[in-house]
Amino acid sequence: MSNIVDYYLDEHPLDLVRVLETSSATDVKEFIESLSIDQQVVVFSHLLPHTAATYLASVQPSDAAVIVARLSTNIAARIVGTLRPPVLRSILNELPMDKRENIQHLLSYQADSVGSLMLTNTLACRDDATVRRAKQLVRRFLHTELPMMVVVDNEMRPVGLISLNTLIGVREREYVRDHMRFVPGRLRAFADVSTVLRMPIWNSEDYVPVVDATEHYVGLMPKARLHGYVLSNTSASTSEELATTVLNIADVVWKPAVMMLTRASTQPSEIRDE
Repeated sequence: MSNIVDYYLDEHPLDLVRVLETSSATDVKEFIESLSIDQQVVVFSHLLPHTAATYLASVQPSDAAVIVARLSTNIAARIVGTLRPPVLRSILNELPMDKRENIQHLLSYQADSVGSLMLTNTLACRDDATVRRAKQLVRRFLHTELPMMVVVDNEMRPVGLISLNTLIGVREREYVRDHMRFVPGRLRAFADVSTVLRMPIWNSEDYVPVVDATEHYVGLMPKARLHGYVLSNTSASTSEELATTVLNIADVVWKPAVMMLTRASTQPSEIRDE
């Protein structure tokens, strides 16, 4: 039995989760508690938020927090955001401070806002940092799956993006600003997603920086996330139109993507050359 579970968790986690979604709460709980913490993280990364939240509410807050702490901030926020306020507070109180604050930050945005969908676990560096400093930051957070680093100015305003592949081929004493790609636009975190879907920027960019009301960088919006939003929240005809004309995707095939990212709340001062 264990080998079968391992196989499906590694190769077909969505198929396994679909079975769980049709099972009783008792069966789901029994199955989850038979898994290791790493396996639980895989399952929770694919479960519907309501199903995952039902399990978290049925166990001790300290036990629920162990799982939530291992999830990406975005996935954790989507799940715990469906909990009743008393249960939510009890679990958040058991989390490390940085994880708790990051989740609370995402929960402060309205549903269907840019802020509720953006990625917050991203890498950012100053535009006056050397390539050597930028590489040090990448090595510090080796497990990030984003191929991109956000470049900010000395006031934490996004000014461009630089790919990790670009960093590899550049001399270390050169400056990040000389090799970054300027992004002709940014999204406001409190904006409704429907208002940004038709922005022409999506025809050329896979990632767009997100800013708060003071223009400070707060996250990154991948095109793939908008793709998922479109297919989940619009009619089939509208989804096809947006996917082909707005998101530049010819074949509309989407499955929930799991982005297991390490937190990267690095301040610009940490990577600036003295």
